[in-house]
Amino acid sequence: MAQPMGKAGVSCLYDLSVPTLAKLPEYLRLHGYKNPKDYSRSPMQWAVGESQFEWLARDQNKQALFDSYMSSRRQGKPSWFETYPVQDLLDGAIQHEDAVTIVDVGGNHGHDLRKFNEMYPTAPGRLVLQDLPSVIKSAPRLEGVESMAYSFYDPQPIKGARAYTFRAIFHDWPDHICHKILMNTASAMTPAYSKLIIVDFVLPDTDVPLFQASLDIQMMSIGAGVERSETQWRELLHSAGFEVVRICRKNPGMEAVIEAIPMSP
Repeated sequence: MAQPMGKAGVSCLYDLSVPTLAKLPEYLRLHGYKNPKDYSRSPMQWAVGESQFEWLARDQNKQALFDSYMSSRRQGKPSWFETYPVQDLLDGAIQHEDAVTIVDVGGNHGHDLRKFNEMYPTAPGRLVLQDLPSVIKSAPRLEGVESMAYSFYDPQPIKGARAYTFRAIFHDWPDHICHKILMNTASAMTPAYSKLIIVDFVLPDTDVPLFQASLDIQMMSIGAGVERSETQWRELLHSAGFEVVRICRKNPGMEAVIEAIPMSP
């Protein structure tokens, strides 16, 4: 289990964000105060010459600290299956040992799947953790969880899973990259069976709380990402051929759970 990030983790985030944020006013002035739409031309790329993930990849210590932070930030918060009616998912799952119940895409070190396996030890099917090769290599072995190196730029290799889950993934990216991720996922889904589960902030269209607003600025700065409103989520998912079934949330200050399914042809 990852340890709390402590001073070193704070330093990693400081080094990652502050140089870009310091130059953000100049970036916006030179770019007509428009939201960046291209990851390769994000404010961070413009300010320091490399993207967030390039910056992390060239320093294993920083990557490890960042991975630890991503794990620790979830501690003490409810998992998506404590907000979403997961029994609806399990009741319809295929009862076969080779079937895949959950694919956790970009699931870091598998903390969600580990907790899911502890809470639902008799759930049918397999649990598959997917992340970049460097993350999977450093991830601990988890009982009942399979690990697979995967980049969501590629077609999803696990076909016909009951659920494909993405926690705090889409806010890293602008719409056109999210669209590609969604299309790669949709190509692996079984109509009327597979579900897309997105765990991210769903913001109001106006009067956004300060924390989410500041996080939106940070995501815009380091990768042309965005914290999306409900309207934006529905538009993005619809553009990739998905229909939103429901949005579950415990309170406005926490991540919501979006369930979506491929639209009928």
